[in-house]
Amino acid sequence: MQLTKISSGGRASRSGFTLIELMMVVAIVAVLAGIMIAVISGTRHTANRKRAAVEIGAIALALDRYKVEFGEYPAVSGGSTNPETMAKCLYQAVSGDGSDMIDGVTDGASSTGEAGSATDGLVFLDTAIYDRDKVRRNNRGFVHADYYLQDPWGRPYRYQKAGDGVETQNPTYDLWSWGNDETGQKPESWITNWQ
Repeated sequence: MQLTKISSGGRASRSGFTLIELMMVVAIVAVLAGIMIAVISGTRHTANRKRAAVEIGAIALALDRYKVEFGEYPAVSGGSTNPETMAKCLYQAVSGDGSDMIDGVTDGASSTGEAGSATDGLVFLDTAIYDRDKVRRNNRGFVHADYYLQDPWGRPYRYQKAGDGVETQNPTYDLWSWGNDETGQKPESWITNWQ
């Protein structure tokens, strides 16, 4: 039912919107919302890539500090290529929490965050990025609750030391994140220390 009003000139005027006009407004709002969602998700993707690049830079600096202290970069226990084991080795080397994932080191700690004989509790990772308390609060931080370093997508950072027949992109070690590539099959989307 449409309300009409007779104006003083004798013509009928209507108040309100027709169904077509309302549908047009809803369609315009839906298009604008779609554009905003696309922009926001693209911004989040860019922010995650930048965050991963910054974290890789911080880890690389921490690994260099580790090398200065111990004479070589950490090697993954038993030469494992398991991503979680590699990430735990990386965490233990740069945080000083444990040593059982680092090859050639006396097992002086468990993987529960206790300082071990490997680093004597030395923290090589900048405390502005590494926050041990975040481990106990949630799994969304830089350090996963299972004590490994994780990227902004929640997957372990990859680490591989050069040597002993291991082929790496760098002469010392490779450090990378798969980025938003869930399968690890698209190297062009990775964030690495060799590009």
